[in-house]
Amino acid sequence: MSGSPTVIATLTNGSVFVGVTFFNGFLWATIDGYDFTSDKVVKMNPADGAILATYVLDTKNNFNIRPFDLAFASDGNLYATSFYGDCVYKVDITSGIVSTYIGQVDGVLSKNIAFVCGNFKCLCVDPKISGIAQTDATCEGGFSKNDGKATISGITNGDKADINEGSTYGTTPIYGDASNKLISSGSVLFTGLKPNTQYSIRVWNESDNCFKDTVFTTKPVECFQCPTIALNGKSTDTLCSGYYGEGFTVMVSQLGSTPDSLVQFVRFTSPQSGKSMYTGGTALTSMKAVNGSAQWPVGQPGSQFSANNGTTPVNYYVYAILANAPNDTTCRPFVEKYTLFCLCLNLPLRQNPSVKEATHLM
Repeated sequence: MSGSPTVIATLTNGSVFVGVTFFNGFLWATIDGYDFTSDKVVKMNPADGAILATYVLDTKNNFNIRPFDLAFASDGNLYATSFYGDCVYKVDITSGIVSTYIGQVDGVLSKNIAFVCGNFKCLCVDPKISGIAQTDATCEGGFSKNDGKATISGITNGDKADINEGSTYGTTPIYGDASNKLISSGSVLFTGLKPNTQYSIRVWNESDNCFKDTVFTTKPVECFQCPTIALNGKSTDTLCSGYYGEGFTVMVSQLGSTPDSLVQFVRFTSPQSGKSMYTGGTALTSMKAVNGSAQWPVGQPGSQFSANNGTTPVNYYVYAILANAPNDTTCRPFVEKYTLFCLCLNLPLRQNPSVKEATHLM
């Protein structure tokens, strides 16, 4: 290159031309005016330097954004960078509309188009994915674990991916972060996912501004385990009217996985079967199992029944059931205790009647 340079245009008041490019026979330049009112892109006549059009890059920030480089893309739009504003602005030279192409990134200052987009590839080939295959989280002790998995497959035009919890990916981690996963053979696996949770996946194509976000929700996991209710003590008892007798004690497992961890004691005058003890009867009490154990009543079973003033014994069937039946209709655990309630007159109050005193034994 030889010859003398020709001055096309000059600026005053401390403003400077920073980035320049030719497009469609015109000269385009960014102007750093060192104050926010002068930060702009101009279209100029290369013959005489006359400014033919002006595009103010930033009207939302009340400070000098320091415009820097610029370049045209194959879509005919102009892209310009800045020191302190958005990383890249998109300028529609037909309508004059200026919009954010890549938002502001903390710590990223001066940059040219090649640095941000990679050799004028501002309009990158967006990554694409064809499917997400999930592996449900597992259960332990009636509760779900955060060990779900998601395989993103059929990825094209992508080299790295990352994941965030939530409906939007956000701004970090960025491309090249240590948490990025490499895409191999068009797929990538994410692990340690919570059930019934929304996640956002970002797949990049070799640069931070070239990405595809995909949002999905992991499947809910039903980790319910049906509790068991077992009798602790005798399954039958004989009481005289007014006698205390032995309490009805049960051992319960897995109550933490039920909607309500209460045990209910219900009384019937006839034996129940199947799930019938969950409807009807006379509710005696509901209580929480303490250390897996519940007892009704505390010390005075005989006083909980109506006095037997008749001439024949009365049969009572007391059932320990779940106070709140689970949604799973196959889960209706119970245990039964049968009590023969006798007519025993003029006997002293004691813990249990003798065989001679209670003549109606089983």
